[in-house]
Amino acid sequence: MLSLREMEVLHAVLATGGMSAAARQLRISQPAVSRAVAAAEQRLRVQLFLRQGNRLEATAELEELRGSIGRIFRDIDSLKRFCGLLEHGAGRVLRIAATPSLANAFIPHAVAAVRARFSHLTIHAKIREPGPIQEAVARRDFDLGIVYHEHRSAPVSSADTVSAPVVCLMPEGHRLAALADIGPADLRGETLISFAPSSTIGTDLDRLFAEHGQRRDVAIQIGNAFMAAPFVQGRLGVALVDPFILGSPTAAGLVARPFLPRRLVTPRIVWAVDRQLTAPERCLADALHAHALRWADEHLAPIWAEGCPGLHPAATVRQKD
Repeated sequence: MLSLREMEVLHAVLATGGMSAAARQLRISQPAVSRAVAAAEQRLRVQLFLRQGNRLEATAELEELRGSIGRIFRDIDSLKRFCGLLEHGAGRVLRIAATPSLANAFIPHAVAAVRARFSHLTIHAKIREPGPIQEAVARRDFDLGIVYHEHRSAPVSSADTVSAPVVCLMPEGHRLAALADIGPADLRGETLISFAPSSTIGTDLDRLFAEHGQRRDVAIQIGNAFMAAPFVQGRLGVALVDPFILGSPTAAGLVARPFLPRRLVTPRIVWAVDRQLTAPERCLADALHAHALRWADEHLAPIWAEGCPGLHPAATVRQKD
């Protein structure tokens, strides 16, 4: 079997037609080229070149090898180009799954940050419900998932982002918009759009209402704030939902007010247990965390300033389960 160096020399001599030219191309001495050709001939036990004046001509035996050697070095050239692009994400696929609200609020900005650094990275983004996301991440069907902290359907490693309180959404000009914050008693007589009692957030809100002697009577049950927006915009009621719709075009014409007593919702980044994150995955996780902080400062801080003076919405907790 020829060594890779011997094949490289033969390839150069075939391409240039002479040992001197091959030596210049390879940046080695002509005697080194001659020695490599002689070693190849000895290894194969055949003559590989015939001298015709100042040029070398390949023998019939070498012509039989020409195609195979050419394919090897075309593959090597492709490998070199690929290696040069590897730091930009070439050949890699990053698979993300997120709940609808979190996908709309955070994924596009985070993906933009990742693509700016890994321009050849392919990204697959899917919308799923929290439980199935964690199970799929645990099976490694997805590299990263974005879910709410409350959902723990499968063992995963995680990092929390920003904690944000539930808000009350209403149309512009609604009577509740005059209040600095909204409590259970303020919602008496209103058609309420919110999470089902069977959901984790819905269960907690029912408890908070009961502690204040009220009943959370949900007329229109929704799965996320983005589903609630059209109902509120159509003046079918007011919504008690997570705040991650704020800043989205979907929230056009809506007013948000803090809901007290406070019920925090925390998006978390999840990945398979005992799995090392790749550089693009770490970049995405950092971008998600950074954007969550910016989002909180921009969209939560103004509405909490009066209603929740003790709340710092950008406070975060990063952890690993």
